[in-house]
Amino acid sequence: MDVEATPDRVFALAQLIDSGKGAYTRDDLREMMEPKELEGNSSRFSNFFRVLKELGIAEESDAAYSISEAFKGHVGNFDDFRRKINSKLSEYSDGPFYLLTKVYLQKFPEIIKDMKGSIRLTNNDVRLALDEAYQQEQKLQGITPAPLDATQIRAWRFWGSALGFGYGIDKEGTIFLADPAEYFLDLLKIKGVTSGMELSVSQLIEKLSPDIDLLMTAEQRANRQIPYVFSKAITALPEDVFRKTNILDTESWTLNLDEGETEQVSHITVGDLERGAG
Repeated sequence: MDVEATPDRVFALAQLIDSGKGAYTRDDLREMMEPKELEGNSSRFSNFFRVLKELGIAEESDAAYSISEAFKGHVGNFDDFRRKINSKLSEYSDGPFYLLTKVYLQKFPEIIKDMKGSIRLTNNDVRLALDEAYQQEQKLQGITPAPLDATQIRAWRFWGSALGFGYGIDKEGTIFLADPAEYFLDLLKIKGVTSGMELSVSQLIEKLSPDIDLLMTAEQRANRQIPYVFSKAITALPEDVFRKTNILDTESWTLNLDEGETEQVSHITVGDLERGAG
């Protein structure tokens, strides 16, 4: 994760490549992104380009670049671009962005409580709490633990916001509130959940797998416990977008809400997902 390779810059580069229809070389793209008249930017383009290639957005042929087959038709607007990236996140489940996102969504309630509401990502205590959980998650994934640094966390907030996992409430975006509602709505569309569908929660969770693993742990899933941040995202959706019901004598799941409150839900009915995105 790089602070300079923000989503808007990577998206702008993808649109440039798309406009060239396979005619632009790397040097052409560098000149358009960073004109020679501007000094001191020699490393920035390399960072944009590296992220673009890591995500599989572009491909090279005869020294020129074009949009990959996977992303064709998905760089016209940022909503489509975001949704396409979100559809591929599970492919990077051992990567820093995925792991830090999972950790932040899980640790958010504890961070608020322990830091007495101070959730600024530049706070050293917040960083240490995230780093400890991040290294634990690496161990669970069979990855040799590597510590987080402040730069990774600062870079993460841009992508976390752009991909729908929350938002910053200060100018710098360092006070970051976890809210994966937009990611959840993307996931419903990605997995073919459409208006009018009626599903049990168990059917829904299965349908959204493995991508849903970013929002809940295996233990929570086994115990049919929907964690706080995910629960809040679900309950914030209007009833005509995502209606929850609990049918007695059927398998139910527990939503974990504020002040230790819970709600049992067994089934959902999908409404107008476009209204939810608004």
